[in-house]
Amino acid sequence: LREQPFVEAARSIGVGHGAIIFRHLLPNALGPIIVYTTLTIPQIMLTEAQNINAVALYPWLMFPVVPVIIAVLAFNFLGDGLRDAADPYKNV
Repeated sequence: LREQPFVEAARSIGVGHGAIIFRHLLPNALGPIIVYTTLTIPQIMLTEAQNINAVALYPWLMFPVVPVIIAVLAFNFLGDGLRDAADPYKNV
């Protein structure tokens, strides 16, 4: 982001480093960070929930899978919606 034209324009008019960070870089980086986080949470949930050996020994452990699947789908839809909303080229 630091090589983007809006940062160069801010530098050219004499805006300080702190103002560039808090007024330009942080707001432009926050969207992708939030989207990445919402798309990473389901991956972490599935990694923690997968234990094939335990399910093979104790088949009744499959019943709690339904809420996990619902939560994973909810986070995926949330992340996808946020990605669409944060896309700067969507209206171009």
